[in-house]
Amino acid sequence: MTGIQYITDEKGRKTAAVIDLKKHAALWEDFQDILVSRSRRKEKRIPLAKVKAELTASGKLLGELRLAVNQKIEALAGEALESPVRATLPT
Repeated sequence: MTGIQYITDEKGRKTAAVIDLKKHAALWEDFQDILVSRSRRKEKRIPLAKVKAELTASGKLLGELRLAVNQKIEALAGEALESPVRATLPT
């Protein structure tokens, strides 16, 4: 695979890798995500409902009702854009 070089020890065993990030940025991001995920395995979990409630109370997240209203408005706006406009021109 081009863009990846391995560093080996005196016995020829791979001990490290040098990755060309211009070629393999996505690969590095995936690897980094895995490392972060593994490092956080033993952290205390917080229920999603509690996180939502705290974010809503702090104003950082729309409340459920406001979110539902915004979704409905977006859906109606989308329908209005999709419906054909019929106009009668004077003759």
